[in-house]
Amino acid sequence: MWRRCRALGVETCLVPRLWNVLAYPVRIENLDSIPLIVPHKNVERVSLTIAKRVIDLLGSSVALLVLGPLFLVLPLLIRRESPGPAFFRQRRVGKDGKPFEMVKSRTMHRDLSGDALKPQTSEDPRITKLGRWLRRTSVDEIPHPGTSSAAT
Repeated sequence: MWRRCRALGVETCLVPRLWNVLAYPVRIENLDSIPLIVPHKNVERVSLTIAKRVIDLLGSSVALLVLGPLFLVLPLLIRRESPGPAFFRQRRVGKDGKPFEMVKSRTMHRDLSGDALKPQTSEDPRITKLGRWLRRTSVDEIPHPGTSSAAT
């Protein structure tokens, strides 16, 4: 509530009933002997946001450099183990309930029907050997080029 009001430029106050609210960065003011809890206006939040962005960019750059070669070789390994396309598209529900198409690495043999049941165990024979590793490490879920940005 406070964030929405602050974004709209509306100052908010809260008449406290539970003192556990004091765990948050707030200050207490009085209005005709009624205590009001007012959220602190954090100036340092801007610096924290900038620091987080810098860490995100550095971390993703390092991850891209380290994992980039894997993502170049991965489609070749998938196609070598099981002929067919290395990637497939899957509809997902993203932010605000908007559907989007996600590009995923194929972890099952190509001749599997699209209407087949979801694998119930990691030992399902329809899953390729490489597919087991991809699923265990969640590498098959990492967005690939062409993934819609509607998910964010």
